[in-house]
Amino acid sequence: MQGNTYAQAFAVALAMYVTNSTTGTASCVSKFGFNFGAGTGGKTYNVGSNGAAFGVPNNTTLTVLQILQIANTNYNSTTQLFYGGDQTLTSDLNNVLNGINQSGDIS
Repeated sequence: MQGNTYAQAFAVALAMYVTNSTTGTASCVSKFGFNFGAGTGGKTYNVGSNGAAFGVPNNTTLTVLQILQIANTNYNSTTQLFYGGDQTLTSDLNNVLNGINQSGDIS
């Protein structure tokens, strides 16, 4: 689960970079169907029943940037684990990141 969650987080971060008008290149990303302008980071996403991983009540809506910041805060680069290896919280995070990658990056 940890490796998949890391890959999901990286994909969200990459989407935030390439869809932001100050960091991405419009002519490059728009022809591949990426949303472009304010970027993925400014979009919102409802965490559903996964609120515990974000320290918020279930069904709270956060920006994608907030979600990625919380993921980053709860990642230990030394151990390479999210949430100290807690599988429930890591699974909750993975659910949300996967949902963003499935619905939020490509138009």
